[in-house]
Parts: sequence; C-alpha cells; structure tokens
Amino acid sequence: MLLHSQYGSWNPDKFWHQARRWRDLVTCVIVLSVVFTTTARAETVTDSNVAEKIADAQMAADHQGLAAYFSKKAGEEAQKVQLHEEMAKKYTRRGKAPGPTLWMRSHCQNLIRLSRQAKEEYESLAELHNWMAEGVSNP
Repeated sequence: MLLHSQYGSWNPDKFWHQARRWRDLVTCVIVLSVVFTTTARAETVTDSNVAEKIADAQMAADHQGLAAYFSKKAGEEAQKVQLHEEMAKKYTRRGKAPGPTLWMRSHCQNLIRLSRQAKEEYESLAELHNWMAEGVSNP
C-alpha cells in the first residue's frame, strides 16, 4: 500500500518517494507528448497541404519542413529540365519533317526555360524558409 509500510504503520518517506516518482513519470509523459506533437506537426509537407503549412508556420521545425518541401520541388524541376533537354535532342535528330520537329523542339526549349525558372524559385523559397527557421525561437 502507498500509505502503509509492510508493517502496517505510516511511512511518510515512502509516500513522498512514490509521489515524486509519479510526478516524474507524468512530467516525462507530458514532455514526450509535446515533443511528438510538435515533430508530427512539422513532419510532412505535401502538394495538398502546403498552403495550410505556410499559413500555420510558427516554429523553426515548421519552416524547416517547408524548406525541405521546396528543395524537393526544385529537384523535381531539375529532373524536368534534363527530360526536356533529352527530348529536344531527339527532335533534332529526327530530321524527317523539319517544320513540326522545329516546333516540337521549340516547345521543349520553352519547357526547359520554365522548369529552370521554377527550380530557381523553389530554391529561393527553400533558402528563405531556412533563414526564417534560424530566426524563430522554439518554445
């Protein structure tokens, strides 16, 4: 029992020792729940929730999550640049009907330009969110 020792008498030392253990346990549970809630909140940014994450960003972890998302998007645009460059090369080699292949190559060049521009914009957003994360103090 909590209030009585094994001999049946009141033992205040044992009571306070157990009370401190319970207090420490409850404190640990509260701290862990706050840490996991904060981590889960800043964890994943997707195309479908990016606007919400931007609106809710307050802590460094929020901005770091957004920076990671925008870095990933910049990488995707870099892959598109490579894809369209390869396609433009293939249209150059076709040589059969010069008119349509010139137009197709022109479309590829436009897509390359737009993807490079999008990549730069995503990189800028990632850099700004990293900068914001450094300036935000977490509670």
